Amino acid sequence: MKLPYDPAKAYEPVALIGTVPHLLVVGGSSPFTTGAQLVAAARDQPGSISFASGGNGSPEQLAQRQAADSQRWGAVIREAGIKLD
Repeated sequence: MKLPYDPAKAYEPVALIGTVPHLLVVGGSSPFTTGAQLVAAARDQPGSISFASGGNGSPEQLAQRQAADSQRWGAVIREAGIKLD
């Protein structure tokens, strides 16, 4: 659905109500030792990097989407769903 306004430009911040820390982690067997290496791999091999978050709408998922949409990463990263029982 296309909105009749740009939500990124239509609102002004009023107050900071909280902050959320973010971590970028990889497995111990990962070849990446810096964030720059991870971003370079995402650019060079689109779709080869998986991303997991707390779910749709979580701060981590929104940050990943924003990075992909702004072309900072150059490619959408596959999202790996997490099922909690």
